[in-house]
Formats: sequence, C-alpha cells, structure tokens
Amino acid sequence: LDLLRPVRVPFSSPLWARLWWTHFRRDTLRARDELAVYTLRDPDGALVAVAPMMVTHRPGRSRLCTRELQFLGADTNVTELRGMTARPGREDECAQALMDHLDNERVADFVQWHGLPPGLQRPGFHPSGTVTDFVLTLEPAWDALRARLPRNVKQSLRKGHNSLARDGHAF
Repeated sequence: LDLLRPVRVPFSSPLWARLWWTHFRRDTLRARDELAVYTLRDPDGALVAVAPMMVTHRPGRSRLCTRELQFLGADTNVTELRGMTARPGREDECAQALMDHLDNERVADFVQWHGLPPGLQRPGFHPSGTVTDFVLTLEPAWDALRARLPRNVKQSLRKGHNSLARDGHAF
C-alpha cells in the first residue's frame, strides 16, 4: 500500500508505527494512550487501507476522563507526516468510510483529523490547519544527482570522501 501522498515516506511503514508506539506511547497518571488500528477491506477481503490511530485518555487513570482519537505520531517534530495508508485513488473513499465508522462507534470524545486528505467535505468536520509536506524529488541515479549539484556541494562531497579515506574507511 502507498501513503495517501504520492511519495512513500518512512512514516507510512508498519516498522515506523511499531517503533513510534514502543517509544512514545504514554502510560502515566496524566495521560494514557491506547492503540486503535482500523482497516478497510474490499468485499473480497483484500486490504484497501490501514489507519494506525490511538485513543489518549486524560487523566490516564480515571473513569472520568476525556478521550481523544488521533493518528499515531502525534508529535509533528518526530513524525512529520502521519495519517492513513490507502491504495492509490481510494484515499477519499477510505477517509469517508473511517469517519462514518467513527461517527457510529464513539470511541472518543473528539478526534484530531490531522493526516486526512485535503478537501474532504463533511458536516461537523472542521480542519484545524494544514501541514506542509516537504518532499525532495531526487534523480534516479547518483551520477545524475551529483551533476545537478552546485560546485560548492560537489566540493564538500569530495572532501567527505577524502576524510573517510584518510581515516581508513571506504565509501
């Protein structure tokens, strides 16, 4: 599956989600995170989308608490891009299906929808802002990329190779 964006990034991989959950989930008196992963399948059972999410309980150890649902990677300084992973061309359909399901399920008091495709229209859905995706398009081969670089960057690369060789390392 590809990320909702046309470029696959590390933050869309199952490995990143597992590592993020292992190292950043909270389980304190102030806040407790609970994993909530949603999947969407075709009628024939083929996987169409995965939405790695979590429910945050505040305070963490109380029956009277607020519950916030959001995509994994809640800190934009660590996980720059987060959201649902879906088959290309099915992003809006999958996002609508997820919102419909969550409307009926009521797993949280409110939902942070950062990570959904832009332009979704739905009553009661109010985007809280946008996150700019910075993606650098690279040449398909190293030599082509290096040829496009400014002279000072090429010189820095040569110095880096020389430093490695001087210290007994190979590039």
